Amino acid sequence: MTIKIQLTHVNLEDKQSLGFVHSNKFPYLKKSSWYLVFTDAEDNIMMGMDKLVITEKVYVKEMKDRMTKPGTIELHFHLKNDSYRGFDKRQSIKFTVLKEAKRETVEYVDEDLDAQKAPSLMQSMMEMNPDGGASDDELSEDETTNGSNKATPDESKKNK
Repeated sequence: MTIKIQLTHVNLEDKQSLGFVHSNKFPYLKKSSWYLVFTDAEDNIMMGMDKLVITEKVYVKEMKDRMTKPGTIELHFHLKNDSYRGFDKRQSIKFTVLKEAKRETVEYVDEDLDAQKAPSLMQSMMEMNPDGGASDDELSEDETTNGSNKATPDESKKNK
């Protein structure tokens, strides 16, 4: 289910934005906020609530929910302002939820399953040595001493 709500301030020009609340009840600077409450058809169960901070002329709110129970559903939307009286709005919406379609199980070929287990291109690149030479584990003892047959001081003590 996708519900899209559009709120438009008709007294604002295109480039204007909302200012502060003008009221004797608020002796401080306050921005106006809207609360969107949606309930079941009898207004017994609150299905959700959102605080909307609207600063532009046109505000669009999109809500998505997965409905699992098939049948006709009726919801009520209550839009309430926290600063001004008389701007509250109530809207009912009725829609039918269809039964979820059964999806087929996809059978995979063994070749595809093996390809999924193989290392990816990035993993293969990370395992390679950047200089293309042998790794440190593959170097022999002769290569580590740079071809010199000189014994280290510890080895010369052991040989004596």
